[in-house]
Amino acid sequence: MNVRYLEIFNAVMQSGSTSAAAELLMISQPAVSNQLRQLESQIGLQLFDRRSRRLVPTREATLLYERSRNFFTALQSLDAFSEQLRRGERGVLNFVCSPTMTNGCVPQAIRRFHQDRPEVALKIDMPSNERIVSMILSGMTEFGLTITPLEHPNLESSLLAKLPIFCVLPKYDALSERETIRPDDLKGRKLISYPRQSEVGRIIESVLPVSARNAAPFVEVRYISMALRVAEATGGIALVDEDTALAANQDVVCVRPVETDQYLPLLATHLKGQKLSLIAERFIEDYVRVTRAGPR
Repeated sequence: MNVRYLEIFNAVMQSGSTSAAAELLMISQPAVSNQLRQLESQIGLQLFDRRSRRLVPTREATLLYERSRNFFTALQSLDAFSEQLRRGERGVLNFVCSPTMTNGCVPQAIRRFHQDRPEVALKIDMPSNERIVSMILSGMTEFGLTITPLEHPNLESSLLAKLPIFCVLPKYDALSERETIRPDDLKGRKLISYPRQSEVGRIIESVLPVSARNAAPFVEVRYISMALRVAEATGGIALVDEDTALAANQDVVCVRPVETDQYLPLLATHLKGQKLSLIAERFIEDYVRVTRAGPR
């Protein structure tokens, strides 16, 4: 059944005449009459008795009109739903992020996103970086947020931000009196380090003076989020990204920027050649805005 013919039929039933329907639809009256006849021919039913230039609906027309109203109600609902999709207000936000980002801006961005788009379903996980790669490749998730790259020929990444490096140190440490921390200030201190073979470990190690690089670490951890918690619990000193520094417990530690040109890259990774959904794009925009607000 031709939907346009049905739309014209409904307009005639609602308005009571072809001329009124033509005005409602902003087309000519002959076009309305012609397409009504085509609808009757298409469905094999006479829908109107034509009496002295008046259209009198048949019983079949009344039944068809009652049923078609349900169709147009559903069509209007679908139209509204598609508009919500266009504005990124409906659908599913399905993404993953590395455990490093557990205590950073991700929870704040989720809260902000959900407040603006309460009808969007959220599906979020925080697996290892290796698992993130496999989840994106298999279609289990749309994109991943990580600090440092995910290497795979079928993935592509976008740099969202260059996160400055911050030093987490005991609240009453002498260094806490300074506005910034110089790498040389960390010589001989209880440093929390990362595996040297990891990208985070390579970047953080490049910040430290040679003597600190060669010294045995106080504690070695895999994830930046764990480095923060260990620093809070033990009085050790950790170098973390600006995002993670947001979550520091200010009652026991303080955070200070480190004087260095190095940074930790904040990346969004997805399948190569596949455009992100509007919902994903909106969330990433919110996340970048929260991240750029900096430590509070």
